[in-house]
Amino acid sequence: MRRQALIALLGVGAFVVGALSLPMQRVLEVVDSDTSRAILVATIREGESVILRYLHSLYGGHVWEVLRARGSLLVLEELEAEREAALEYYQVEGKVTNENGRFRIGSLSLPVGEISVRATGLGRRTLIWRGREIPLAGAGREGHLIRIQISRRSLLWLLLRHLVSEVP
Repeated sequence: MRRQALIALLGVGAFVVGALSLPMQRVLEVVDSDTSRAILVATIREGESVILRYLHSLYGGHVWEVLRARGSLLVLEELEAEREAALEYYQVEGKVTNENGRFRIGSLSLPVGEISVRATGLGRRTLIWRGREIPLAGAGREGHLIRIQISRRSLLWLLLRHLVSEVP
């Protein structure tokens, strides 16, 4: 019986060492900073986009911040808005175009690293990722600070997180 336990323990140890030696994965993490609870944790490919959509508090209308994964950073690549004045508010360089009723500034390439936003029903902040809309307010998060960032995690960490969590 001791021999079987030793073999099982060695097997688990070999699995852990093997999993830890695998390359780190780039991960999109969306976390409620007030509770430390994850809203989304998932691998993200180089160049894959994440869109933050919200209602502009001063000029009204929707704004879309198009971010892309570049290395270990989020990079603001485009700004779109229903109202041109909302784009002027951000004071970024670039030509404003009007496409299909939306004002747009493209080709920005502004590294932002991590983003923190307040989740409010009024601003209706929503993360759009892989075609899925994830409301940041709601589920008890009204007024909470939400952090969006790219990090690196081991495959073992991702597997364990998936096994013990309800987070997609």
